[in-house]
Amino acid sequence: MKRLRLLFLFIFILSTISKAQEKPNIMIIMVDDMGFSDLGCYGGEIQTPNIDQLASEGVKFTQMYNCARCCPTRASLMTGHYPQAAGIDGMGVSLNKNAATIAEILKDNGYHTGMTGKWHLSETKALSNSEEHLKWLAHQVDYSPFAPVDTYPYNRGFEEHWGTIWGVVNYFDPFSLVHNETPIEEVPEDFYMTDFVTDKTLDLIDQFKVDDKPFFMYVAHTAPHWPLHALPEDIAKYANTYTDGWEVLRENRYQRMVELGIIEEETYPLPENSSGRSWADCTEKAYESACMAVHAAMVDHIDQGIGEIIQKLKDEGMYNNTIILVLSDNGASYERGYPPGFDRPGFTRDGTTIEYNSQNPGAETTWNYIGNAWASAVNTPFRYWKKESYAGGTSTPLIVHWPDGLAGKANTINKGVAHVIDILPTCLELAGASYPETINGEQTNKPAGKSLLPQLNTTVTNTNDTVYWEHEGGRAIRVKDWKLVALANNAWELYDLSNDATETNNLAAQNPQKVFELAELWDEWAVSVGLRNAPTDVPVEMIFHYPFDGNIDDESTNNYILQSTNAYDFATGYHGQSLLLNGTNQYLDLNTENLVNPQNTPFTVCSWVYNSSDYIPNSGEFYEEVILAQKNGSSDGNGRIFCYTRSFTDNASFNNFMGANPNLSSSGSFERNKWIHVAAICDPQSQTVKYYINGEKNTICYTPAFENCTGGFRIGAHKTGDKNFWNGNIDELYLFRGRLSEDEINSVMENTWSTSTDINDQSLDSFTVYPNPAKKKININGLNCEKIELYDISGTMVTKAEHTNTLNIQNIPSGHYILKIVDEGKKVYSSKVVVQ
Repeated sequence: MKRLRLLFLFIFILSTISKAQEKPNIMIIMVDDMGFSDLGCYGGEIQTPNIDQLASEGVKFTQMYNCARCCPTRASLMTGHYPQAAGIDGMGVSLNKNAATIAEILKDNGYHTGMTGKWHLSETKALSNSEEHLKWLAHQVDYSPFAPVDTYPYNRGFEEHWGTIWGVVNYFDPFSLVHNETPIEEVPEDFYMTDFVTDKTLDLIDQFKVDDKPFFMYVAHTAPHWPLHALPEDIAKYANTYTDGWEVLRENRYQRMVELGIIEEETYPLPENSSGRSWADCTEKAYESACMAVHAAMVDHIDQGIGEIIQKLKDEGMYNNTIILVLSDNGASYERGYPPGFDRPGFTRDGTTIEYNSQNPGAETTWNYIGNAWASAVNTPFRYWKKESYAGGTSTPLIVHWPDGLAGKANTINKGVAHVIDILPTCLELAGASYPETINGEQTNKPAGKSLLPQLNTTVTNTNDTVYWEHEGGRAIRVKDWKLVALANNAWELYDLSNDATETNNLAAQNPQKVFELAELWDEWAVSVGLRNAPTDVPVEMIFHYPFDGNIDDESTNNYILQSTNAYDFATGYHGQSLLLNGTNQYLDLNTENLVNPQNTPFTVCSWVYNSSDYIPNSGEFYEEVILAQKNGSSDGNGRIFCYTRSFTDNASFNNFMGANPNLSSSGSFERNKWIHVAAICDPQSQTVKYYINGEKNTICYTPAFENCTGGFRIGAHKTGDKNFWNGNIDELYLFRGRLSEDEINSVMENTWSTSTDINDQSLDSFTVYPNPAKKKININGLNCEKIELYDISGTMVTKAEHTNTLNIQNIPSGHYILKIVDEGKKVYSSKVVVQ
């Protein structure tokens, strides 16, 4: 009997070990355009008991990020890459073949792979004939395939796919509906897209349970993405829920989130509705509340379907060892008013006209949107919405449920930082799979994400300390608790998320160097993912240098001549004397054209300036004064302002007008009646303007493409010569072709750029050498030189000297060189040299 008990115990232990070692089923449930606080377990009033059940038995994340829009997020989720690195650099494009998907990898590692719902990762194009295209959307003509078939989910690792290829659907008769590669041409009368996704998920569970293989299931809902289509019985639940408006909704949700422990009032201050709209001023309250009611009904119906999936997993004995992740692809959508076209039909299959922005939304013959005020409200507590890189666009609720794998973690909140790029590595770790070196016959690149399991098990606080975003010009970077973020074509804003998680207090003006530091990191990332081309190495070349020491001579070897308009004076400068202009039609012109074209050539402007104008702050008017402008060229008719100052109320900044908007340095960086050194590095390749003020990093502006200009230059006035006259001093004005380094900018500022003739061993690795042309030699101090060699940029030696500390450069052409020095102890030194 004792032996029998031991045998049973042994069998029990073996079965327990086997169960623990069994690979889990993996199910990702992605919803579309859901607000951060829509779910009941995240503070919402929408009825989501089934998702709430998963949360009560699992882990809720508060700092999980997406990519701000549907297809970029879905690309990152599928591949572990940032979307640009996976080929998704816009809307309606195909996923790269060399970016391995979760399905491709898990299929090769013993998993069944199934998908239901929205793909949105294939190239989609409108027909050239708009009338035919609208008929195609309404199923009246057939122009399938809907996209290149080799990009369909069925050909990216999924054994089965029931769903849509395009991103937007009529929920009652969806366009681009397929089973694998085959279009589904007819749907039943009672068809509803959310039910279709649920039903096909249940079918695939049945299909995959026939053997011992685990499954990976991607349940990709289209809801609650517009159009606002829902079933009447669901809409009825919320008929009177939203009649108090979006401010009341936002406040109520915020308070519930605090009570639930999702947020804390101290670190999540509640901002105003980002739309700027007031419910009191709304003239269409019934219409607005009806739109929000349908949105709620759509979320509600997703939850009903998830309840069916939960029950199915329980019935099949799979519930405990299926890890379920529920999340949204971005924040709620601000969009409204789009007319028929591209992915928006104008009529139904039977020809009935669809009413856009209907007063009674919900039916197939209507096409509505919630708009920006409701979007801001359902993204409580954050600012903004889908598309933007602020938290309202990029934050997603994430629920992770896995009884067998997360014992002791039930009903917990994880406040660490993670991103959808981390989902693929998580799936691979769960499946015991490695990332492949090749896929689809192509070499892969290692994904950027990391597994979430250490964060779920609290062995690490954050999966990622640094996260990046970019979409349609909006951009952001988070490094630990610092976040740099901007709307498209707007200046960077800086937030300390440790005490301002809702991004309400912009600290950019107080921390310009932190802005600069993070912006440089973002720019490096943009190059790494192919969003930007790597900057071409443009040798630094001095175009002109006007020290204004009692004359207007160009001290560069080019000797460009200035012409004056009206009288000018000289006065005490920062270094020697300076140009003095009185702010009334005094300026100098350099009329030589084609010296630099900002459209395609990086350049750097440096100058000491002292402004004496009597501008009165808070006057409510812009006040601008120009340091250097490029005049209208005879060949292009344009003009650019390379460096000027701008004052408006208490914001006084240096400015540069490259591209379609001003590019301001930090607020307060320009002061009157004080010598200030300004350096602006303007780079058309990275589309940035970088400022150094008094030799220190100030800020980086991201600007649209620079414009063509080949004219001469104007010092001290607008390019037109009739306004914005400089009032005060300008000293040591330089223009360089190329990007100066921080050390080089400091050398210019300290006036050691062109006068340094000697090299000390302490400075060899730190400074570029600029020998004085008058001396025709380079002297080496502090070393006993065995030999000195000078090489051109191709690596060819052009001259040398042995057993001397002097190198003659009398016959050396102007240009860039490398100086190599070997001392008697055989130690080697090198430095850049610019011969002028």
